[in-house]
Amino acid sequence: MHKEPELRLTSVSVRLGGKQVLEDIDLHLKGPGLVLIMGPNGAGKTTLLKTIMGLLKPSKGRVIICGEDVTGNPRKAMRYASYVPQLPPTMHGYPLTPLELLSFTRIPPEKAAEALKSVDVPEEYWSRPIDELSAGLRQRVFIAQAVARETPLILLDEPLSAVDPAARVEISNMLGRLSKERLLLVTCHDPAVLLPYTRHIILLKRRIYASGPPSEALTLENASKVYGSAALKLGVHLHIADSH
Repeated sequence: MHKEPELRLTSVSVRLGGKQVLEDIDLHLKGPGLVLIMGPNGAGKTTLLKTIMGLLKPSKGRVIICGEDVTGNPRKAMRYASYVPQLPPTMHGYPLTPLELLSFTRIPPEKAAEALKSVDVPEEYWSRPIDELSAGLRQRVFIAQAVARETPLILLDEPLSAVDPAARVEISNMLGRLSKERLLLVTCHDPAVLLPYTRHIILLKRRIYASGPPSEALTLENASKVYGSAALKLGVHLHIADSH
């Protein structure tokens, strides 16, 4: 990883199947840190990540990563960004082991081992089929694949959704460590365990309703614009009820 992480979106709009999914997204993020992207189902969170990765071409606007225009070009985007999609709760019949998965994507063995260690996958699991691992370990393996590519940006779609509460805490701690050197964009419904490591929050529902440090962006007023009555204030804490 040689370049300082930087992401700029200018007036990005995306239409899918004739429907406006993202509208006039302007965003500039520079330097390492964890950025939390929040919004209800259908808000455009996954579409935003895929657009940044060049997998979707916006109907309008530009995506610039580390100074290079990567709009609609996944080959260019992959020079600077890695993508960890949302994993299914189970992966029956997935034959590869963690080491085989990373080798399959042309990652040298020594770099694969280093990446698996960095995300706390115990060595005893490196040669077991991934479908035999717990959901938390499976998620770590796919994060290790992104880590091994050494890109300045890592995009993670709902990395905590399919894991148990203990694994959520462990993965959040690990993402916090990674965010000290890289720019992590993470979509998430429940921000509680990630908030201690979060530098920036984006509230998204087709367009950006709030963007900034957690203390400024994650207010009841802002959350209500995105989640409606599902945004509740319980004591000093903001809670999103039934956000799935």
